[in-house]
Amino acid sequence: MLPISLAPYGAYSLISWVISGLGAISLALVFALLCAKFPETGGPHVYVKHAFGPAAAFFVGWTYWVSSWVSSTAVTVASIGYLAPLFHNDIQSTHLLLEITLILAIMLINLRGVTTAGRVELLLTIVKIIALLAIPVAGLFFFDRNNFIVSEEISTLTMSQVLARSTLLTLWCFIGLESATAPAGSVNNPAKTIPRAIVLGTVCVAVIYFINSLSIMGLINGNDLANSKAPYVDAVKIMLPGNWHFIISILAFIVSVSNLNAWFLADGQVTLGLAKDKLMPQFFTKRNKYDAPFCGIILSTLGVFSFTYSNIKQKILLSK
Repeated sequence: MLPISLAPYGAYSLISWVISGLGAISLALVFALLCAKFPETGGPHVYVKHAFGPAAAFFVGWTYWVSSWVSSTAVTVASIGYLAPLFHNDIQSTHLLLEITLILAIMLINLRGVTTAGRVELLLTIVKIIALLAIPVAGLFFFDRNNFIVSEEISTLTMSQVLARSTLLTLWCFIGLESATAPAGSVNNPAKTIPRAIVLGTVCVAVIYFINSLSIMGLINGNDLANSKAPYVDAVKIMLPGNWHFIISILAFIVSVSNLNAWFLADGQVTLGLAKDKLMPQFFTKRNKYDAPFCGIILSTLGVFSFTYSNIKQKILLSK
């Protein structure tokens, strides 16, 4: 959905991608160095523990864990929302059931352990990267630089103000790069493997997102893009006749499920790391036969359930 938010900034958004990309790579290098020095399960709280002590580490780990429930809920809602065209946009009656089914499926995958969750994530990521490269590369053949339009509101701002706003939007896309450090204790040779994954992954994301933004904004007129509800679907409608946009809905669903699986994987490892450092109750250190920290995963699932139910309830109240 980011092309919609960046549409009013026109070509300035491309500069923002470069700025935020360099910033994200710098952050990735920081986490890579920290993980190489402290290859322990849990992620960010581990480094805070060594620098500032257990109290600050607990605060970081706890808030990171609980805030991920909100992120997982948002991704769950978006995932099911992308399937709406397949149901002729009539899935309101089964929305909650589909969301619960998806959450349970991701929970069961992660209860099979880091190896299974990692293999599923690899498969989903391959599909995601193919989709995020195929569509924009095809869109470059329809590229029209006249589609880059700066809105009247943005044109009244100074260069620094424009870049400050647009860079804030593009930097948001790199949120989560630190989560790769969470399963360090379950990865072979984490001092080398995870730093490489963080840095190379962030570089790849920066390149892919830049190409996507360039292509979509060059394919769809800026004014139309700003009012779009599904920019990738609209892009495919321009490039290809027929019902190819249904495939995009499925691909968008896969992309969202990939993100959801990654959050669940990180959640289990974060609680496990906190418990190992005696910052959480020790029952969080218990693992099932697949070596998965089932207490943390199940509690995270219940947290996501509660937010998902609250979201549906709020929609019902607003519709009355």
